[in-house]
Amino acid sequence: MISENNKVKSEDLGFALYEMRNDGCIVLRLVDDLMIDIEKAKLMDAALAKMTTDGPKKILVITGKFTSADDEARQFLASHVKEKQIEKTSVVIHSLSQRLLANFFLKVNKPAFKIRFFTDAHQAEKWLLSE
Repeated sequence: MISENNKVKSEDLGFALYEMRNDGCIVLRLVDDLMIDIEKAKLMDAALAKMTTDGPKKILVITGKFTSADDEARQFLASHVKEKQIEKTSVVIHSLSQRLLANFFLKVNKPAFKIRFFTDAHQAEKWLLSE
């Protein structure tokens, strides 16, 4: 189970909930059946920017079942601009289709920050908090 670690700040977009914990880690929870397009990606970017004014953070992303992103959104979410917001990211995925998209994202979009994908939330958090 993911450590709740006393939430100190949150930002709810309806389809995405950002929660800053007192250890500085941000947990992003995405709803099921979500297709992230560029408009949603920009809303997510603005929410994350509010939570990272004091520097890049470690982010634990809990995808919903069947969460995906279109090409334009993936390019935007992997951009070098994100280095100002993201130190390191671990992403919890649930399906083979998400695993395939994750591998594609890593090879084609080449994110500007450390990122790993997991099927187990505990392992994702453990890797995120290491180093």
